[in-house]
Amino acid sequence: MIENIENYLNKKGRTGKPPDRERTDIPWDDVFPDDPEDGEDADTGTAGTPSGGSQERDFPDPPGGEDIPEEPEDDEEPEGDEEPEDGEELFSDEDDILFEEEGPRFRRRFRLGGLSLQALSAMIIAVAVLTAALFAILINRNWFYNRYEVVFTRTQEDAVSYSYCNIDGSILRYGTDGATLYDQEGETIWDVAYAMEEPSVVSRGDVMAIYDAGGTGVVICDRTGQIGAVTTKHPVLRADIARQGTVATIQEDRQNVWIEYYSKEGDTIAEIKTSIEDPGYPMDLAVSPDGMLLAVAYTSFSEGAQTGTIRFYSFGSYGQNQMDNRVAAFDYADRVIPEVCSLGDQGFAAFRDNGFSLYSGGGIPEQRADVVIDGRIQAVFYDENHIGLLTEDPEDGLVHMKIFDVRGHEITDKVIAANYQKIELFGDEVNFYNGAGLQVYTLAGTEKFSGEYGEPAQAFFAVGKYRYVAVTENSIDLIRLK
Repeated sequence: MIENIENYLNKKGRTGKPPDRERTDIPWDDVFPDDPEDGEDADTGTAGTPSGGSQERDFPDPPGGEDIPEEPEDDEEPEGDEEPEDGEELFSDEDDILFEEEGPRFRRRFRLGGLSLQALSAMIIAVAVLTAALFAILINRNWFYNRYEVVFTRTQEDAVSYSYCNIDGSILRYGTDGATLYDQEGETIWDVAYAMEEPSVVSRGDVMAIYDAGGTGVVICDRTGQIGAVTTKHPVLRADIARQGTVATIQEDRQNVWIEYYSKEGDTIAEIKTSIEDPGYPMDLAVSPDGMLLAVAYTSFSEGAQTGTIRFYSFGSYGQNQMDNRVAAFDYADRVIPEVCSLGDQGFAAFRDNGFSLYSGGGIPEQRADVVIDGRIQAVFYDENHIGLLTEDPEDGLVHMKIFDVRGHEITDKVIAANYQKIELFGDEVNFYNGAGLQVYTLAGTEKFSGEYGEPAQAFFAVGKYRYVAVTENSIDLIRLK
């Protein structure tokens, strides 16, 4: 709506107020001739309306010799709800109201708040799509699955002789004599032969290290097959792997414990000898995705006091001039730190008997959160975006599932009743497995499925959203919740 008609008219080269000059008598009869007789065509130019117009406009005869009535003052605004006189042009395209001439008549086309009809239609469609998407999310969040279907079955007579795990959506079967990688349709991707007494697996994306726990052999693979191998100096207790295939290990002989870091070709990158006094006995280790940062959890004893310590070693420029490449250390008096993990590009997490701490990655790590838990911690689980704990309330004994983000902020605290042997955080699912069946919760603590499998399963693990592998005595089954 035009706020000031006079300003608008001035922009068009017209003025709504007479100029400041001496008035002269105007020959009104010449300016406004008599109306045409009935039946006379206004388009002939004899009428008082412009050629091409179809609406007549009546003008009062001015009193003879009297002054022309004054126009409204500048500060007098027209009423917002008043309609303009017929044929009077008060608006333009600039004012969100368009005029189109069609034959002898004028047609007004309005815009709503400056929006064209096409833009308004697009907005309505977008709102409808967004509403449908939000409705679908709400339904999915609260939907409960009550059954499953078997997508495929692969019969294996010796299934119980092997172990199985998810490798970036594929299925790895590994045992003492070798490993096989399958896709989700059960087709073989590759086979790798080796000889190990107690094979274990660590992975990062589709890169994995199969190592002999208590032995000296390490086989490094990705989705294409074997890409490297390492023979260690001492028996391996723990291992972790980076994206490029570098492998960090904890090794122990009869007298000492060593931290050994290798390239996938088997070359030694770093070697750190530890002692029970300083820095302590290494409990666990984790390597950053790019392989440049190593975190090790130690437990030490001094004068009868126990201390848990996290040390960080940098193999980039920050650690070049540091003893043993050590760039940071954090001590926790009277605490044990049995586990440390990499959160991908989000940094690291270290789990204590009374909570956990979060550290930034980069050149010199810093502690960015310290979370203390009231109650006994039964289990921990995590991925690169969340930390999960099962805790027992000290007052009523109820089990709580607590979910935290990687900044240490609690986002879920839910009492649950789960029977489990293994817990897995996969995407937005928290999966509880046991030998008989499966329970699935969302990150918000909503139960999505609870049921038993048709026969005892030695292993359950997720390979996709609501898609799981169940390993039975004689088969590998891919199932999907319905």
